[in-house]
Amino acid sequence: MKTKFVFEIVIGLIIIIAVLLFGMKGISAIALIVFFPFITRAAKIKGDEREMLIHYKTGNAAFALAILFVVIIYYLQDVSLGSFTVETIWMPLTIGSIILAHGAAGMYVLLRE
Repeated sequence: MKTKFVFEIVIGLIIIIAVLLFGMKGISAIALIVFFPFITRAAKIKGDEREMLIHYKTGNAAFALAILFVVIIYYLQDVSLGSFTVETIWMPLTIGSIILAHGAAGMYVLLRE
């Protein structure tokens, strides 16, 4: 389960950085999330009941963090990042922040349990 949350944190950061550097072209980094099932199958990682419960417990904390990220993105809409503004890339930034929030909340809950 730790692998899943670390993977989500890394992918979330990659998405956010790619979108900030390349604008809407950076949204293609979202395709990296597709590789997680292949990684878990190759490494034969299978979660037990406790890990599945932790996965479901992360929902509330992840939702709170995601709302925080969305509010921050909303207030930064007028910020210019080179040739584009945050207003034009708000959706990919939100997707990346939600993935990052779920991974961070999952690691927090996993380490506390």
